[in-house]
Amino acid sequence: MKNSIYTTWPLLLSVFLLILNDHVFKYYFPGIVTGKISDFSGIFLIVLVLRDAFPKRVLETSVLVVGLFSYWKSPYSQALIEFINTYSLLKLIRTVDYSDLVAFVIIPAAHFVYAKRDRYSLKLNIGKLIKIPAIVLTIIGITGTSQRPYVHKPSPGSIDIVGIIMRIREVTDAHDLICKKCTLLDNEGLYKSDEISLTYRVLEKNKRIEFEITGDLEEGFFGGSFLEEMTDIKKELQSSLRYQLQGMELVIKLENSKHH
Repeated sequence: MKNSIYTTWPLLLSVFLLILNDHVFKYYFPGIVTGKISDFSGIFLIVLVLRDAFPKRVLETSVLVVGLFSYWKSPYSQALIEFINTYSLLKLIRTVDYSDLVAFVIIPAAHFVYAKRDRYSLKLNIGKLIKIPAIVLTIIGITGTSQRPYVHKPSPGSIDIVGIIMRIREVTDAHDLICKKCTLLDNEGLYKSDEISLTYRVLEKNKRIEFEITGDLEEGFFGGSFLEEMTDIKKELQSSLRYQLQGMELVIKLENSKHH
């Protein structure tokens, strides 16, 4: 443990960035950048942890990370996620977004930092003091990024509107829909991209929530319909919100932007 990766500032910086992004930045500054920070930081940390456990297995650790992350980001992991969420206190969530695989470019950087870890180690015996806290924070950062963040427990007879909006943001981030109106404590909101817009409203004394997903539903001569992506958004909302909507009615409408 003399040259432990856990006493280097790149690992500590990645841990704090991962935790802050997942629990703060994503919800107050939603968008493409914050949607990808966790993927880059998470892969960077996992590679470092595996290299620390298997110092000479450069190729093997890289292949393992690529395989596991690709599986996690694919629809094939849904059965495993549902099994864990059913029988465990740990509640996992992920969105199927293959653009997240771009984070694999950080793998060589992680191997470089590990190989040069002496250069990045904290001096003046600080490393010894923070080694154990750094290990604990790394575990929290890696596992916390895949869990449903706990915000608050709603009082009886009310709904967890904050939790609902957070689930909505996870779906909109995956489809690059930018927040135009999405205050955490508001009962209505709007997310938009150049092609698709999504609005939601909580109605009838918190007993009903309506979504309207608007885009071009008509297939032109050269293509151009966004029906498939809009349908994917609808399915992901239904899947993500099912834990939040206890006793509520969920309505999701697909609307043609040409008729608006």
